[in-house]
Amino acid sequence: RAIVRNLRDFAHLDEAIVGEMNVVTAIDSVLAILTSDFAAKQLTIQRRFESHPSIHCQPAKIKQILHSILLNAIQASEPGGLVEIAVSQVDLSVCMTVTDHGSGMDETTQPHVFEPFYTTRPVGTGQGLGLSICYGIVKQHGGSIEFESTPGKGTTFRVILPKDHKFL
Repeated sequence: RAIVRNLRDFAHLDEAIVGEMNVVTAIDSVLAILTSDFAAKQLTIQRRFESHPSIHCQPAKIKQILHSILLNAIQASEPGGLVEIAVSQVDLSVCMTVTDHGSGMDETTQPHVFEPFYTTRPVGTGQGLGLSICYGIVKQHGGSIEFESTPGKGTTFRVILPKDHKFL
């Protein structure tokens, strides 16, 4: 029953396509879906929520962004590592930050991160669409997505979304 509830909450099957979404609740929902992935690598999750803001958005799409970025953080992390998740409010925007302390990306990889079908994963294990889709969703929502990465030290992704985006 809990799994179905988490999946339903993750997909927002019971809600309108556009609506208000509490960012922290959305993160908790995505983390519940990824619990076994975090457990398999024995990763620690550190949460820093300065606020619990709500945004006007397409909730399922924002959860898709969170899922892709968190899954990448899990895959980049070494067993027993740490993944940090932070939420803050900056003026009329909300900033969601995910940091892993894993393999990081070199200068050759970084310019291609948001390109469709670009992947660093072995053939057959990744489609290279996750971050490309994230980029498109963030732009649809009037926001920005950026990252910092250091080989051997990890990567930080930052998604900034307006609290009250007007959809056409």
